[in-house]
Amino acid sequence: MTVAKGGSSGSGPARGDHARAERSRLVGPALAALLVAVLVKTFALDFSVVEGVSMAPAFPRGSVVVIWKLAYGFRSASGYLVRWAEPEPGQAVSAFHEGGRVLKRVAATGPASLGRAGGGSLAVPAGTVFLVGDAADRSNDSRDYGPVPVASVEGRVFRLGPGGRK
Repeated sequence: MTVAKGGSSGSGPARGDHARAERSRLVGPALAALLVAVLVKTFALDFSVVEGVSMAPAFPRGSVVVIWKLAYGFRSASGYLVRWAEPEPGQAVSAFHEGGRVLKRVAATGPASLGRAGGGSLAVPAGTVFLVGDAADRSNDSRDYGPVPVASVEGRVFRLGPGGRK
């Protein structure tokens, strides 16, 4: 066995120290990128795949949507900390209802009064939205469970691409 001058064959501790230093140099930027990704997903935007058929044909099952969480304000888990806009009729939104996320279209914002099929009217109180599915005959929506608090609206929804499956 021959030993290089200086007592090292080139694969000893010096090489291990270099690899360790290179890894530790990458840890900071990787952690920063992870933190930014978590903050963006939590507070700014999220992606989801449509599971039901209630919003077809605009949002068919299997289509990918982006939820713009900053459309109406800065929201925490318990509701809006700061709100700068209101959902408007015709906009597709994501809202939390009964422990799940629903994708529906805003039919009215309170205070409002909506006519019912067969007569009569339905009150939409201030601070709430009346949400409906585009495919009314296949949608469980505010016609079934009533108006939803604006604080439950997660954000505005946009379809990313053609997607969809039957």
